[in-house]
Amino acid sequence: MKKMRFLSSLRVAGRLAGFMNQGSLIRESALLLSLVLGLIFPSVHLRADDAVPPPILPDCVWAAPGHETNMYFNGLFLSPASGQFLCEVTCDKGAQLGNRWTWIPKAEDAGDLPWSVEIRDLRGDPVANGRTKVKVARADSGAGRSIRLLAIGDSLTRPGIYAGELIVLFEGEANPLLTLLGTNKASESAQGNVHEGYGGWTWERFLTQYNPDAKPEDYGNGSSPFVFLEPGKEPTFDFLRYIREACAGVPPDFVTIFTATIIENILRLGAATLLGAFHVPLSVA
Repeated sequence: MKKMRFLSSLRVAGRLAGFMNQGSLIRESALLLSLVLGLIFPSVHLRADDAVPPPILPDCVWAAPGHETNMYFNGLFLSPASGQFLCEVTCDKGAQLGNRWTWIPKAEDAGDLPWSVEIRDLRGDPVANGRTKVKVARADSGAGRSIRLLAIGDSLTRPGIYAGELIVLFEGEANPLLTLLGTNKASESAQGNVHEGYGGWTWERFLTQYNPDAKPEDYGNGSSPFVFLEPGKEPTFDFLRYIREACAGVPPDFVTIFTATIIENILRLGAATLLGAFHVPLSVA
């Protein structure tokens, strides 16, 4: 089977490229506009001697039957220069829009789907490429299993919106039994919709902030749920103690980290410093 290939621009011709599926003339106009702008305004290009980072791709991207899966192009680059590139996706399924590749798999699509992207500059010259696979889970994956999930994040996690959607998605008979963990809960959230979401928090604050005297109205200025004070010691990040006291001594099966500033923190402090704190022996007896 011949692989489908898609081409669009990012940001520069985004408004036109968003109409790619409406006809070849509009699609070609979007590409032409992006290339012309690149020639007229060379200042938007990376310099020729600048290294072009490879796209950031995981080993696989999980998908579920009946639910939309998206690969956003500006998330492929750890750089503000993501708008200076064109993305050409090769995949047997899905469709490419102006800012992403998208697909809603069916139950019969369960399994692995190869996915690759070629990165071009605004003149159309290839500069980098990457590949991964989209792994579509079976519709009854995990049936009968119990899953404990700890969601950590900032204001995107605080209202409990995506956590609430997870609760709804896991309600089907063929799905695992989901238990959310955490000490924080928005007042309007349903029972069981708990997490560790705090508006404006960086990952560094989760690792270091200790302020037991904060007043309830000073939301977000209190102590990190993972930082504790031992007699005669400085406040310390202690994930095992958190598990003992907040999770009934049973570790989570999954931990999600969803903060808008985590990339900035990783660049400044290093991934080993930020994420290594969670790599502890899970013996909480």
